[in-house]
Amino acid sequence: MPSTNADRPLTPAEIALVDSVFGAALDPAQTSVRHRKFWMFHPFWVTMAPDGHIWCHPNGFDWCADYAAEPLGMRAHFVHEMVHVWQVQQGRNLIITRPPLARYGYVLALGKPFSRYGVEQQACIVADAYRRRERGDIAGLVPYGAILPFGDWGA
Repeated sequence: MPSTNADRPLTPAEIALVDSVFGAALDPAQTSVRHRKFWMFHPFWVTMAPDGHIWCHPNGFDWCADYAAEPLGMRAHFVHEMVHVWQVQQGRNLIITRPPLARYGYVLALGKPFSRYGVEQQACIVADAYRRRERGDIAGLVPYGAILPFGDWGA
């Protein structure tokens, strides 16, 4: 395991994963993965990306040397956090605008644009679309592709 205060850039494989999800909509060169607390009260079980970097608590379980080399669940977790990076790169201040009790659950509603979902719902939507794509669930991916504002989702 890396030292407690390790920071690292995204690996080439992670950059390829990010490109496969976001296309040109996200600049991975601006992002790092940080193996330290974002703030004093950062819960050990929480990974967060409120400022355009991914923060993994040093006593947590979600730090990886290369998320792209991990099983699907951890890769989807990485994609979820990268959605927050994308939100920050789009100008959203997650430190101020993310509600403390943000909703993660969602229902894809016909005609509802991606921007109308909450910040955590957006992250869950993209992570779920990524899981479907990686599992080859093309039919299940269609409703996601219809609303995602980036990447090639077969819509």
